[in-house]
Amino acid sequence: MNADADPIPRTEAAIAAAAAAIGLTIPPACLPGVVANLALLDRHAAILRGTGG
Repeated sequence: MNADADPIPRTEAAIAAAAAAIGLTIPPACLPGVVANLALLDRHAAILRGTGG
């Protein structure tokens, strides 16, 4: 992630707000999976950037 990019939302509230900001609604039953997938994708991106792992 570059210094100008928005941080990846981590909490259910932040994820729901980010989704709402672009006109999406995440069903409540799906929200835990979205949280887990965003955390996994962020971890993979950090490995690719060489900043995590």
